[in-house]
Amino acid sequence: MVSETHGTTGLRAYSIAKSFNKHFKSAGALNAGNVSQGLERERLKGADVTVGANTNEGAAKYYLTETGILMAKQLAKADAAA
Repeated sequence: MVSETHGTTGLRAYSIAKSFNKHFKSAGALNAGNVSQGLERERLKGADVTVGANTNEGAAKYYLTETGILMAKQLAKADAAA
């Protein structure tokens, strides 16, 4: 979604937390450190991970892998059907 709307291929954990906190206030605030920790844990799982990271610019920019994109589409489709 971010790549389609903003033309970027990844976001830093701070930006993800900031965007989530802006759009989903009723869910409660996310801490950027916790977002980073969770994304790193997912990224390092091994085969068929849903999250990848580009660390060429210093701080990691996280993005969905092909597996993550497929999962997001399935979740969106299931949500729309409900």
